[in-house]
This record gives sequence, structure tokens and C-alpha cells, in this order.
Amino acid sequence: QPQLRASGAVVDVGLEPRPGWTRKAGSLPLGTSAAEARELLKPLAATPVLRLPHARGLLCSIDDAAAFNSLADRLLRIPTWCAKCFQPCSKELAGWLPAEEIRRGGGWDKMSYCMKVDVPPKFDAGGACSLNVQP
Repeated sequence: QPQLRASGAVVDVGLEPRPGWTRKAGSLPLGTSAAEARELLKPLAATPVLRLPHARGLLCSIDDAAAFNSLADRLLRIPTWCAKCFQPCSKELAGWLPAEEIRRGGGWDKMSYCMKVDVPPKFDAGGACSLNVQP
């Protein structure tokens, strides 16, 4: 898309620990709220793509958890993905997946595999913030 090739169309947003974070354009503190992140990102509102290095520990408060969970239910899904194995999948995929995962994703026969991904848990508005920023 041509608009994404324009200068400034993609901005890298830095994530920094809150202690020592100083307010500057293109940076967010970890452990922020949705309202605070929205306010801090206002100067970049016209930017088509904001690229984050990760989202671990970014949000610890969401204004409307029910609305967020409703949106997440629609967006945080991995489409069904199946593959045909050229030998029994239990043998061919053993180098990458544990046996239990291969059984869980058993397809229509022993020569197919369908990946099954659990839906992420609901956001708990009353829970404690976990910054989990270790890669």
C-alpha cells in the first residue's frame, strides 16, 4: 500500500520501565492504563502504523474490561491451520512438537495435522498487574 511507504508512515514506539521513564514522543511506560496510553499516543494519531517491540507488561488497566474482552474474543483467534504430512504426522512432526500436541491436533487421518490453539484468558479488571517483561 503506497501510504505505508511514505516517510513517517511507520513509527517505532519504545517501551520503557516506569521508574526512570521520562515523557517523550514515541515512548510508553510499562504498566500503563489504556487511558494513559491513548493520551500519550495522541501526537501519533495520524500515523498509519505504530510498531511495538512487544506488548508484555504494557497495559495494566483497561477502562472497560467487558468491551475489551468482547473485542478480544473476535480478534485473538488463530484461524484453523492444517497440513498434510508425507509420513505419519506422529513421526514427521516429532522433531518440533511433543507427542501430546501431535495427538491433540490429529486431523482427519494419520497423515494430517490441524493446529489447535487455546483462546487467551479473559482480561481480569480486578487482577494484579504482571509486567512479565522477560522475553
